[in-house]
Amino acid sequence: MADNLVAEIVLDECKERLVDIVSGDPQKLIEQLEDAARHIHSIGIVHGDINPNNAIAQDGNLVLIDFDGCGEYSVKIGTAGFMSPDYAKTEACDWYSVEEVNEYILKKIRNTSDEQNSDQAQQDRTEP
Repeated sequence: MADNLVAEIVLDECKERLVDIVSGDPQKLIEQLEDAARHIHSIGIVHGDINPNNAIAQDGNLVLIDFDGCGEYSVKIGTAGFMSPDYAKTEACDWYSVEEVNEYILKKIRNTSDEQNSDQAQQDRTEP
């Protein structure tokens, strides 16, 4: 693991979390999350807690945050619903979490679309 390596520090206030910005075409978010995982792994970092609350939007781009669990001596391992059943801090477990977040994004898009269709159908029934 690379010691004392900081790729970027975000000091700006970011008001949007992944859970708030999922809409429209999810492919960009999915690709950015996968790119972030590839990047941190390429420099020897395993995140250990990739989940929708640990991704924020800055200028329309996804930023992975909350690296407090990636240290060698950290006991923090994942978030329920997004962590690997292996309960280990490995790249494979990060990829498991990425896939769970990708599913979350796709499910949220489907649910939003279903709600919009339901609202439209109800509006159609109530209009004379």
